[in-house]
Amino acid sequence: MTSFLKRLLGLEETGALAPATPDPLPRSMPPAPPLPDDLMSFEPIPYDAAKQYARSEDPAIRIALASRTDVPAEILYFLSEDTNPAVRRAVALNGSTPALAHLVLVEDQDDRVRADLAFRIARLAPGLSPDEHDRARQAAYRVISRLAQDQMVRVRQILSEAIKDVIDAPSDVIRRLARDVEEVSTPVLEYSPVLQDEDLLDIIAASPSSAMLSAISRRQRLCADVADAIAETDDTVAVADLLRNTSAQIREETLDHLIENAPDRLEWHEPLVRRPGLHRHAAMRLAEFVADRWLKVLHDRRDLSPETLAEVKRVVHARLHDEKIHPTPEYRLAVDPAAGSGLPEILQRIDVSGWPLARIEAFRQAVEMYRRGDLGAPVLLQAIKVGDIEFVAAALDVLNHLMPGASLEAIRMANCKAIAALVWHAALSPALSVQIQSRLARVAPSDVLTESEDLPFGLTISEMEWQVEMFARRTDTPPL
Repeated sequence: MTSFLKRLLGLEETGALAPATPDPLPRSMPPAPPLPDDLMSFEPIPYDAAKQYARSEDPAIRIALASRTDVPAEILYFLSEDTNPAVRRAVALNGSTPALAHLVLVEDQDDRVRADLAFRIARLAPGLSPDEHDRARQAAYRVISRLAQDQMVRVRQILSEAIKDVIDAPSDVIRRLARDVEEVSTPVLEYSPVLQDEDLLDIIAASPSSAMLSAISRRQRLCADVADAIAETDDTVAVADLLRNTSAQIREETLDHLIENAPDRLEWHEPLVRRPGLHRHAAMRLAEFVADRWLKVLHDRRDLSPETLAEVKRVVHARLHDEKIHPTPEYRLAVDPAAGSGLPEILQRIDVSGWPLARIEAFRQAVEMYRRGDLGAPVLLQAIKVGDIEFVAAALDVLNHLMPGASLEAIRMANCKAIAALVWHAALSPALSVQIQSRLARVAPSDVLTESEDLPFGLTISEMEWQVEMFARRTDTPPL
């Protein structure tokens, strides 16, 4: 702190610094009374009173002072170096804190102080650039740039959320955040108007995570070149998000390519049949393989030409007639009870007629891996990576001894609490819960249920037990 500021606040005697002590505040000053009336009122605080409160030994008084927006800048700067992190957090969140204090707080050793600063600093972001000449704007740019490089992911994530849609945020900061880990990158990848098509293509070419690809797929008015690049990744979840994005420009040949690869990608069927601007060949091809419920959606579309609609109806009628002659066989999983699978009786023999083939195979594979003792975190992480929601849901059902479909419902509803509880009850890691929430349930990074204090899954044991019991009651299968 400058000598001038110390003299201003009465912390320096006759031009000489007081002897160094662990507490830089003079102890000769009588302590201010707890939360004085003038400190808590809406009236401006006299300058001398503010100086006294800044030297108070009661942290509650200093916190209250640091939270006021009418405190002189030099006092807030003084409080930015307070020994109590709660005081410094109040300064970080104060909209009147001067830029010089931000330069102090950005180097704070307490992660929570820097996180609060990141939350508050977004108001300074518009129009900043590396070549600032104004000292205040230069300081603001340095703070934001430093926060974008903070060692704590949570700090960078908060900054990313705060400036994700700022139209003239610093471009170099946005580009850095866009190439960060997915918790940090996904907000700006989905929303930032600063990112250009060339930036997005470079990021896609670097083989980012599925969550990052999905974030790009959800951008408004996505250009055809970027849509092509997403389609070429063949990422199941990202392509599904691309198809749902009605503002994305998808070339006809790209759409045809996706449709040809869609029969086994159940996640693509609904967005495909609802995709605006389907041409005749695309609509007819979809009618050949999508499930009956999506056939009705396709059949009822009002934007198809009369000729195309007539062709679709013909294909649908022919398909229904063929299925009457050659009905789909009744699939049944026959797990031998004598094999000692350890599964409840209801999971040993299940009538799965009417299930999608992908779900049948996923559940069959999950049961077999459970019997071999191979159904664990490594397998599920790989399934999450490729977006295999059916297998992950089946594995959670098997591990939790639930009726098939319970975990799939939790994931499709983006029920973070239920997902965390099911992963916990299956004796899997909190990290796996986070992956399922973000990659499969597509929960926004700010809403993902993560570790908090002494709660690894972000919930208490009783809360997770209740979630599991609720899903068990829905399916009439008590958890073991």
